[in-house]
Amino acid sequence: MEDITTSEAFQAAMAEGGLAGVRVRGVTLEDLAFDTFTMTSVAFEGCVFRRVSLSVASLTGVAFLGCHWEDCVWEDLTLLGALFTAGARGEPSYFVRTRFRGLSAQQAVFESCGFEQWALGEAGLTDVKFRACALRDVLWLEVTLAGFTFEDTSVERGWWADALGDGGELVRCDLRGLRAPGLSLTDTTFDAVELAEADLTGATLLGLTLTGIRSMPAALDGALLTGCDLTGSDLTGVTLQKADLTGATLARATFDAADLTGADLSGVMAAGASFQAAVVREANFSGAVLQGADLRVRDAVGALFSGADLRASDVRYAAFSQCLFDASLWNEARTGHASFLECNFEGAALEGASFDGCAMNASSLAGVRAAGVSFRGCDLTEVDASAAQLAGAVLAGARLHDAVLVEADLTGADLTGAQLYRSDLAGAQLSGAALQGADLTRIDARGLQLGTCRVDRATVWEGADLRGAVAAGINFSGANLRDLDGRGADARRVPLRRGHAGGRDASRRRAARHLVGEGEVPGGGVQRGQDGGERPARGRPAHGELRRGERPAEPADPRRPRPGEPGEVRPARGQPLALHHALLRPVAREARPGGLHPRRPHRLAAAPHERAGDEVVRRDAGAGRAHRPEARGGRGLRAGAPEGVAGRGSQLWSSKVTVMP
Repeated sequence: MEDITTSEAFQAAMAEGGLAGVRVRGVTLEDLAFDTFTMTSVAFEGCVFRRVSLSVASLTGVAFLGCHWEDCVWEDLTLLGALFTAGARGEPSYFVRTRFRGLSAQQAVFESCGFEQWALGEAGLTDVKFRACALRDVLWLEVTLAGFTFEDTSVERGWWADALGDGGELVRCDLRGLRAPGLSLTDTTFDAVELAEADLTGATLLGLTLTGIRSMPAALDGALLTGCDLTGSDLTGVTLQKADLTGATLARATFDAADLTGADLSGVMAAGASFQAAVVREANFSGAVLQGADLRVRDAVGALFSGADLRASDVRYAAFSQCLFDASLWNEARTGHASFLECNFEGAALEGASFDGCAMNASSLAGVRAAGVSFRGCDLTEVDASAAQLAGAVLAGARLHDAVLVEADLTGADLTGAQLYRSDLAGAQLSGAALQGADLTRIDARGLQLGTCRVDRATVWEGADLRGAVAAGINFSGANLRDLDGRGADARRVPLRRGHAGGRDASRRRAARHLVGEGEVPGGGVQRGQDGGERPARGRPAHGELRRGERPAEPADPRRPRPGEPGEVRPARGQPLALHHALLRPVAREARPGGLHPRRPHRLAAAPHERAGDEVVRRDAGAGRAHRPEARGGRGLRAGAPEGVAGRGSQLWSSKVTVMP
């Protein structure tokens, strides 16, 4: 092989149209331009090219060993089987401030090469290999690679814009300084690749196996990662805003503190993945498999989990707002103290989960399957649980203010101490439910099926609407029935003894009015059953009849105001009866000796002065104590007071009182 060792000899050979089968050694070429030429089987050893321009040329089987290129320009060159590698003494080849435009390279090898401020544009590289190369401040524009290999190669401050790669292989590469907006890679494998701090915004990585990536890029905003395999990958802190990971495999992947704002993760297989402290605002997890995933996310506003498999997932202390969880699965999910504000759980399966201490304000639980689920101490204010299946659910201490439970199945549910203020329970099933200590103030329970509910004195029914409800067998003894509306309710066999209905220690008759209501007439009343029939109200005489042992009423006192006339005093609803300045007219029957009536205490607030012609029980206005009879050691009743009438405060415990004129 002929050797060329001078610049003049090289220029003379090039003037003849090209070189073939020669070796150029130690030649320095400066400020030269060569165009429209060919080189075949030429070897350059230790040569230096400064400000040399090569254009419209074809280089086949050419080898550059330990050569340096500075401020050179290559345009429309074709490389076939070219080799760029280190020299015989190991000195690497260098490309400094070199521009390649319109380069077409096939089966080219760049080994032990350094590229600094290298610009490559509109190039096509096929079966090209980069081994042990260092790329610093390189710019690639619209470069297409097919069957490429990067091995033991590093990129420092590299910019690859709209680069396309297919069938590539990256092995032990450090690409942490890569910026590749619009990069598209298909059928590419990664092995021990470092991408930390890299920016792959808008990159397309379709169907790739990224398990060999040791550290993920810092930014994948808008990246297309459809169908990628990221099993076990570490994407901690990675920015994936509006990234598309549809159908990707994310099993055991780590997305801790990642930014997934607007990302599409629908249908991903992310069992065991970790999203702790990740931002998932408006992210889409529809149909995703998230079994056992750590979803203690942050900034979860408007996220979609429709049809997602959340079984055994962990959402403790997470805050979700306006998210969709419809048709999702929650078996064995850990949700302690999580917050779900204005979320939609319609048709979700919540069986086997526990929502103790959660806040689900203004959320929709319509049609959920939550039999036996625990909502202990949960805040369910303004929740819509229409037609929800809550049989056997634990709602003890839950807050259900203004909740909608229309036609909900609460059979056997534990509502002990629950607050259902102003809730809508119309048509709900409450058979066997525990309502001890529950606050049912102003609930809408029309048509309610109470069945065999368990209540106690602490159960509050004040202002409840029980029209048409079935309350047969319910024990309302001692309960607060103030302002209760029970017109048309089925109250058969309802114990009403000493219930609080409009005042303290109300009688059975007064309490019954709240449950019967319709058909009430002076002196008696009727009760309407479910069959529409009427009968005398239980515990009350029919119209015109008297109670056992009762005498006909005496004529009305002309000195007393008639109902509706000026001067009539009526107690306000909910206040104890007070007979201030009342007149006790003489009656024809004797006082019952020792006639204490423990069931009907009558409060009398007598005037602190005497009236002419009548004897009254005088009360000491200063001490607030009733005078006891002198016969019993007291200072009190005036002469003529019947023996056996004893005063206790302002109450007389005798059912029959005779006051002589």
